[in-house]
Amino acid sequence: MVNEKITVTNVSESSNNSVADLVQLAMRYSSSIYLSTGDKKINAKSIMGMLSINLFNEQEIAVSAVGPDEKEALEAIRRFLAQDDVQ
Repeated sequence: MVNEKITVTNVSESSNNSVADLVQLAMRYSSSIYLSTGDKKINAKSIMGMLSINLFNEQEIAVSAVGPDEKEALEAIRRFLAQDDVQ
């Protein structure tokens, strides 16, 4: 299992699109991936769950992954949520 706290910096004004893209990214990995904020722990592969987390910029979230490609999955999620070149 790998864990990392990430400060979100890459959520667009239309965050539903960002959430859908994040779910599609998570689905590429066989590892289980979870995002946690406050008292919510959400499966990153669940579109309904991810919509309930209401991601926004400058929010700190915890990301955890467990499985055969957990390190790659965590890195991909980190890059997605915290890109330096926010548009």
